[in-house]
Amino acid sequence: MGTILVSLILISAVALIIRSMIKAKRSGKSSCSCGGNCSACGQKCSGMYPHLDSLIEKQKAKNANTIYERHTILTQFFEQIGVKSSIASSDACKIEHDISPETFKAIKKLVNAKETE
Repeated sequence: MGTILVSLILISAVALIIRSMIKAKRSGKSSCSCGGNCSACGQKCSGMYPHLDSLIEKQKAKNANTIYERHTILTQFFEQIGVKSSIASSDACKIEHDISPETFKAIKKLVNAKETE
């Protein structure tokens, strides 16, 4: 679901840029690429769709929190099985983006059970 939402957000952002470029071209001015107050099209280009900006920020925060949690749990897991901290952290960086939710959930359960002992 997260990938679909991000794709829709990106498509909406691209559409906004294209509309701005078409409007600028029709008015005989250079295309807008400033991302702010635009002298080419005479309007504020960023912030035109505040709900889009809000969705993007929420999705970024959610993704960042997910990756941070995965990194932390995976690092702890590798340390628990005897891997040195520096190597555990490095390996967690490589795996945190690709691990399936099912496998991560199982590792997280194991790490949390170990911590409560």
